[in-house]
Amino acid sequence: MKRKLLRAWIAQGCDESLIRALLDDDKTQVDMKVDDGQTLLSVASEKGHADIVKLLIEKEADIEARDKYGQTPLYWAAGRGHEGVVKLLVEKGADIKARNKDGQTPLYWAAGRGHDDVVKLLIKKGADIKARGKDGQMLLFRAAGGGHENVVKLLVEKGADIEARDEDGQTLLFRAAGGGHKNVVKLLVEKGANIKARDEDGQTPLYWAAERGHEGVVKLLVEKGADIKARNKYGQTLLFRAAGGGHKNVVKLLVEKGADIEVKDEYGRTPVFRAAEMGHGGVVKLLVEKGADIEARDKYGQTPLSVAAGRGYEHIAKLLHHKSE
Repeated sequence: MKRKLLRAWIAQGCDESLIRALLDDDKTQVDMKVDDGQTLLSVASEKGHADIVKLLIEKEADIEARDKYGQTPLYWAAGRGHEGVVKLLVEKGADIKARNKDGQTPLYWAAGRGHDDVVKLLIKKGADIKARGKDGQMLLFRAAGGGHENVVKLLVEKGADIEARDEDGQTLLFRAAGGGHKNVVKLLVEKGANIKARDEDGQTPLYWAAERGHEGVVKLLVEKGADIKARNKYGQTLLFRAAGGGHKNVVKLLVEKGADIEVKDEYGRTPVFRAAEMGHGGVVKLLVEKGADIEARDKYGQTPLSVAAGRGYEHIAKLLHHKSE
């Protein structure tokens, strides 16, 4: 009962004197483990209770104790953005280069969650900005993918490689573009990121933004000179993927910028075919109005009308039938 009370008081940030009294009553409790193997110090660090963290350290709590995920109190403080607790733990000797079971450092956690003040502090204390997790991801990728502009800017200014690639051959710009993070995309482009880079599937950052429907990012990259006619290794264009995703505004933008509406992929499918196949009536209507050939056949002899009818998209089938008359 006393242990549950102690854990609850620490989590809630109760008066330090109450916690001190319980610890003085039973000194073995200081390193007891609770949820997921967390120690009381990890709980206090996660919640950002600096005074309690200081008390537990005074009571000789293990600052390197790990939970079931291999995370120390410093991980929890860094991941939650508690700069004061991070500073206190580091000053008391916490290992800033420790890795959890996924090979991630406290800096990795802070960067991935956008805690720029903690990132700045850990870098100042010697944390490795090039460290990767077991999945091969650099912390800069996590920051870019999360849209954390200030962290990305800080890491780039500290020398992080903006052209580094992950296991899929993608750079930071891919992550930012695919996540729809326009400000991060703009920052990376201004820092010289290659907008024409291709991943292992032959896709560009613009491709990722288009297929996910991020109109603002698509517009920005096109204005910066990205190739709207680029194809991936399957012969699919940006327009094809945007049409397949039902992203009408992106489709409209690409067509207005000169994208070819009749380009076929390796199966002979055009953008209007793909939109019909996926049930996106609004995109089908737009492409038809822009002059798309509704009689074009894929390598199996199917037309947009036949594939829409076969999949039960009656509204699209009616539209295409009406246009073919």
